[in-house]
Amino acid sequence: MSLRFNLSLMTSLVGIGLSIPASAAQAASSPGVAKYLQSPIRFEANKGQAPEGVDFLSIGSRHSLYLQNSGVRLDVAGQSGSQSIVLRYVAPESSRHAEGVDQVGAKSAYFIGSNPDNWLHGITNYQKVRYSHVWSGIDVVYYGNHSQLEYDLVVAPGADVHRAAFQISGAKDLKVDANGNLLIQTASGDIVQHRPIAYQNTPHGRKEVEARYAVSADRVSFQIGNYDHSAELIVDPTIAFSIPRLLPALTYVGYSVAVDQSGNSWVTGTTLPSPTYSLAFVNEFDINGNDVGHFTIAATDGNVTASALALDNAGSIYITGSTTSVTGFPLAGGYQTHSGGGTDSYVIKVNISNVEVPTVSYGTYLGGSGADQGNGVAVDAAGYAYVAGQTTSTNFPVTSGSLYQGGTTDGYLTKINTNAVGSNSLVYSFFIGGSGADVATSIAFNSPYVYVGGSTQSTNLVPNPSFGFATSNPAGNANGFLMKVTASSGAANYLTFFTGGPVAGVAADSAQQAYVTGETNGAIPTGSVNQGYSTLGGTGHAFIARFNTTINGSGSLIYSSYLAGASVDAGYGVGVDSAGNATVVGATTSTNF
Repeated sequence: MSLRFNLSLMTSLVGIGLSIPASAAQAASSPGVAKYLQSPIRFEANKGQAPEGVDFLSIGSRHSLYLQNSGVRLDVAGQSGSQSIVLRYVAPESSRHAEGVDQVGAKSAYFIGSNPDNWLHGITNYQKVRYSHVWSGIDVVYYGNHSQLEYDLVVAPGADVHRAAFQISGAKDLKVDANGNLLIQTASGDIVQHRPIAYQNTPHGRKEVEARYAVSADRVSFQIGNYDHSAELIVDPTIAFSIPRLLPALTYVGYSVAVDQSGNSWVTGTTLPSPTYSLAFVNEFDINGNDVGHFTIAATDGNVTASALALDNAGSIYITGSTTSVTGFPLAGGYQTHSGGGTDSYVIKVNISNVEVPTVSYGTYLGGSGADQGNGVAVDAAGYAYVAGQTTSTNFPVTSGSLYQGGTTDGYLTKINTNAVGSNSLVYSFFIGGSGADVATSIAFNSPYVYVGGSTQSTNLVPNPSFGFATSNPAGNANGFLMKVTASSGAANYLTFFTGGPVAGVAADSAQQAYVTGETNGAIPTGSVNQGYSTLGGTGHAFIARFNTTINGSGSLIYSSYLAGASVDAGYGVGVDSAGNATVVGATTSTNF
């Protein structure tokens, strides 16, 4: 199964079915990221997914780019949201028009708001966009990769290149540095437009032509050396998308990744507000790391963030996260058709079996009057979704027998039948909590059980089957927990606390072996140790542990080890293969990891 939509993201996530927090996506680096950043930008025709007046748009790992008849708006990540820069044509011709060039096979889809009539499918994508006759005899062609935007001024024979000029707004100042680069100075740092390259193609090859910027107040034009005015001239500036003095600035942040039966990787995450609200996305990468699919989930009245996704074998993707939307979220047959107040969790199921027209087959709010967040989702063969998260709502949707435990924050586990409609779709839902702060961070399914990992400060965590490696939690400490429940009923039959630090990721195999990872600032229980605490420095240490959840007491810990160097290390996600090999993904600042 392969979804053929446009992709606009790559982060350094490995394809092993992990659920990974934002910090991992921002901190890590891989050859896949480098490959993606050098791959061509895809420009979408605007069919209503962007404001009126935008002809084409490109949303990438370091940018949001809007091409208009008047010029270009570029959004890049800054210290407090996105930094907008607008390049307007100065004294353009009135007859200019835009067209996409070099169409690609990928298509884009958008699920915006609760009205299916407003959802968009089959949006064409291009590698380039050409604006013809911007100035008399001068076209502008936009293209580039996910690290930078290039635009060519294509100057026809006899045309006056000095007519080409841009007015730049949104900058504190414009400056040309000693290397000839244009520094677009902002409150968050400098956006760099590299020194222009100019050339002419001759029968004897490319001939370079001297070129430099001319800056006057907020206007930028081009000073060109001697060239053959009877032949076409190309002037080629390049804009780097990142602000150098900041950490890597990702407009898209990937939080979770899973792999389908064809070996394609599916990533979900969140954009910066573009242009009004943040959006959730799902992107597909083929087995070679090429971007081949994209759809976006958005509300008309609030932000949508995505934390996790899962795949079934019938051609559907399940996503969870949070939204501030009240009534404008994409819904379909959901249990809860409007916001409970504050920030709500959500569950959305997208059928991708028809690659040209994906559809939302189930969508629901999931929340109460407080702050709710979906952190993990798993799915079984029958289309039941299992969602783990956190809530401060005393009126979070729960089924009979679930008691609110009274902590500032409680975890939750909810099972939804995505093939049912309305109230019939909620199978069970209960709190995981006690008198302290508790969070369910991750979830895994391996029939017939569901495994939930998280963090707890409660000594009276409920439900507690009093069965596991460690059944008591030291008072006041934020420790991890691992819980196993029977998927059909929700009955808990294994719980262990994990002293030393919260569980960030969980996986399980068919033999009821559960694997957890996270970060600790203290001492974890160790067994069959690969690396001991005494060898470590730093303040934060990643760990990996494996439990046999069919055994009670100390015998259920199969192995537990630090994964750390002399600085700060963290585990964010874990996957396991059929042979019982665990793969961990995370972040490290240790040079001796």
